[in-house]
Amino acid sequence: SDTLAAHFHLRGLDLEEKLRRLLAISGAFLVSPLLLAFGLFDILSGEFFLGCFFLFGGTIFAVSGLGIPRMQKVAILIRLDLALAGGLFIYSFAVSGPRGHMALWLYIYPPAVFFLLGVGEGLIFTLLSLFSILFVLLSQKSLLNLAPIDPEFSFRFFISLSLVTFIAFYYELARSRYRREIDKHQVTLEEEKQNLAVAKRMAEDANRAKSDFLA
Repeated sequence: SDTLAAHFHLRGLDLEEKLRRLLAISGAFLVSPLLLAFGLFDILSGEFFLGCFFLFGGTIFAVSGLGIPRMQKVAILIRLDLALAGGLFIYSFAVSGPRGHMALWLYIYPPAVFFLLGVGEGLIFTLLSLFSILFVLLSQKSLLNLAPIDPEFSFRFFISLSLVTFIAFYYELARSRYRREIDKHQVTLEEEKQNLAVAKRMAEDANRAKSDFLA
């Protein structure tokens, strides 16, 4: 509706930018209550550091969810949310035990990053997340002092996540190329439309001059 479009500053934006804005807003509002609930639960359970970490993340998501609708440019908030979400997913995976039961959250990260940031920045974010996960898998025994994740599961998970990242990258690359072609075709159509308008005006001027001459 017009009221919704005005509230979220969607007027004048193309469909893709509208989807990016709405996805960022809905993601922030859906994730923030979960993080706040997990944070309070962990603090009451004695996990003070982890609880504060979740509370901080939930607060950032809530603030960004409230701020995005009122901002014309939301790029900084979107990048902050994605960086925070990646850190939360990786940390949750690192403390999830031998079977890595929190690993599935990481599969949604590459498609969301590439859709919201595009090919260039999306590749940077996803590569950083892959290197961070690899660091977690290689240093659990020596640095992190956590329950080690099963090596067989670690190998299968890292390979499958890399494959998901590659598919998301290739899909976004093809989609961006298709959009550039559409934009180029649109520019060509606009130029042809302007040329036709000029030719029409010239023909009308010629007909007018002919009528004046005959008169």
